[in-house]
Amino acid sequence: SEKTITIHYGVDLSRFYPFRDEVMRMDLGFKKNDVVFGTVARFTEQKGHRYLIEAAKDVISKESSVHFVLAGDGPLRNEIEEKISELGLDKNFHLLGFRTDIDKLLHSFDVFLLPSLYEGLPNAVLEAMAAGLPVIATAVDGTPEAVIHNESGILIEPKSTTDIRNAVLRLFEDVKLRDEFGKNARQRVEQKFSWGKEVSEFVELYKSL
Repeated sequence: SEKTITIHYGVDLSRFYPFRDEVMRMDLGFKKNDVVFGTVARFTEQKGHRYLIEAAKDVISKESSVHFVLAGDGPLRNEIEEKISELGLDKNFHLLGFRTDIDKLLHSFDVFLLPSLYEGLPNAVLEAMAAGLPVIATAVDGTPEAVIHNESGILIEPKSTTDIRNAVLRLFEDVKLRDEFGKNARQRVEQKFSWGKEVSEFVELYKSL
């Protein structure tokens, strides 16, 4: 009988690692006590930005020190910018465009957020976890293989503004939980999704042929 073997993408742990970059946070316009939720994704329907923006309106009305960073570009950028302005959220949303320094940018985030409608096993999530960030992500496709609910992050339903709002507020309010999830996220990537793990799995595969 045929066997299928899955070998997961490996993350470069020397490039993606936990660090809080206060200088970059200041350069981006954040104050010391601001809590920054960031996402790295193309501006397409798949990535679910519209649901994040709708959820953020409720969050920002309660907590003015919450900020959302959107790194990336794509066909829906103008539509997303218009939606943010229409809801009066310009002060709390920061659209950075396409970035080549994602490893460094992650050091300015407190939480990584990816509300995709569908995914494979998203590299962006693995890289954020390697950077020691707690993750809020939709429980679609391969994402639950990486993010363990209530251990390294919070898994939510796709298209659910209620789930996004509740998860953001929960992590906004609980710095100890953010720290705990972030440490667990880094540990999980070290154990399951590092370059070393990927190489060792390939070696074992070749030995078995």
